[in-house]
Amino acid sequence: MVLLQCLGFFAAAQINQFFGKANPKAPPPSLTDCIGTVDSRAESIDKKISRLDAELVKYKDQIKKMREGPAKNMVKQKALQWMYE
Repeated sequence: MVLLQCLGFFAAAQINQFFGKANPKAPPPSLTDCIGTVDSRAESIDKKISRLDAELVKYKDQIKKMREGPAKNMVKQKALQWMYE
């Protein structure tokens, strides 16, 4: 019986030596960590939206001040291309 247990240990050791042992897994993130990650993403998205809104207002003001013609159409096209990017 003891001999079988020793053989089982050696067989397991050889299997671990051949395939390798799995690395210990890190604990899953806690709920507060997940909330913090989501909040930081939301803040970065809000900053991006406010930056894009400011640029859109710049294009709108520029279009309001211009007369009809090819220059105004170019600004409109730039604004549309910028919005699609």
